[in-house]
Amino acid sequence: MTKDGASSMGDTTAWTVVPGWIADTSNYPGSVVSGGGLQAQSSNGSAQLTCAVVFAGGAFSGNYQARLRVGTTVVATSAVVSGTSGTLTASATVPVSAGDVVTVETQTSVEDTWRATVSGGAGTYVRIT
Repeated sequence: MTKDGASSMGDTTAWTVVPGWIADTSNYPGSVVSGGGLQAQSSNGSAQLTCAVVFAGGAFSGNYQARLRVGTTVVATSAVVSGTSGTLTASATVPVSAGDVVTVETQTSVEDTWRATVSGGAGTYVRIT
C-alpha cells in the first residue's frame, strides 16, 4: 500500500498510526487496505514486511522514528533519523496469518506545530512479500 496524501507525524509522547493508505494493486494485485493497514491475503510462515516513511517540512530539527506492527505486536522499529526531513525504513521477517493487518506508526521529539509531516506518494509504503 502507498500513502494517499500528507498527514501528521506521530506524537512526542505516543506512537501514532499513519493514516490514509491506498492499495497498490498495480504492483501487488490483490492488495487490500483494512483498518488503516495492509491486510495479509494468505498465511506465510516467513513473510517479509517492509516500510518506508518519507517525511518533510519540519520547522525545527528533531528525532523521527517509525515501527511496523502486525495486529498489536510490534515486529520492527526503524533507526532514529534526525533532521527536518528524511526517510524512515523498517523491515522484519515474521509469520503472518491470512487477515492479519500490518500497520506503520511514527513518533517524533518535535512539538506539533514544528514537526514534519508524512509525505504521500509511492515513496511512502508498506509491503508484505
